[in-house]
Amino acid sequence: AVLYRFHQERLQATEPEGDSARLHRTAAELMAEQHLPAADFLPFSASFERFAPRYLAWLAEAEAGGQHYIAGEASRSLQVFGDPVLAPLSLQGRLDRIDSQQAGHVLIDYKTGGSIALKQRLTRPLEDTQLMVYAALMLDADGPLQARYLALDDAADITVVEHPNVEHSAVLMIDGLGDDLLSAWAGTPLPALGEGGACEYCEMRGLCRRDDWAEVTL
Repeated sequence: AVLYRFHQERLQATEPEGDSARLHRTAAELMAEQHLPAADFLPFSASFERFAPRYLAWLAEAEAGGQHYIAGEASRSLQVFGDPVLAPLSLQGRLDRIDSQQAGHVLIDYKTGGSIALKQRLTRPLEDTQLMVYAALMLDADGPLQARYLALDDAADITVVEHPNVEHSAVLMIDGLGDDLLSAWAGTPLPALGEGGACEYCEMRGLCRRDDWAEVTL
């Protein structure tokens, strides 16, 4: 929320204000608006003091390379399936952040925690469905797409973790998803493919019967 408001205000600013002052002011305002007690918020406040200069240094470097924020919390919907049976269906999602760069777009997802797990995930790019969905939602945009995680709490610094060739991955994901949906339309039972941790946050967990599958003993 702090980064979203910071960048929106910075984008629309009519009066000069230093980035550090704006970032700290935004954090204080949101803490007050959300009625967060200062004492309970002390651990975050301490880590924020380390985070702020790191983030602003990363931002300055990114902008020097031609990358610029254009939107955040962007809700998008796109019809991505070519088969007539699936034509009424659309892919929907909300992107943390969209930047422009070299006549294309950079899609960014903020992550708390370190970068090691993110780097491990991207050793198998086709398993990284989050950034693939981001890219799929932007396939109608002009220019090349890049997608990356921004690890905000890495021990050393702000860390960028790139999804390689994300447009290709997104097309493969759409093709595979289309095949699965057509199979379901034809009456093929859905396999329970969920994996532990991710299932805890899935709003569709009953659809794949993951909970029933977990109770099976071999």
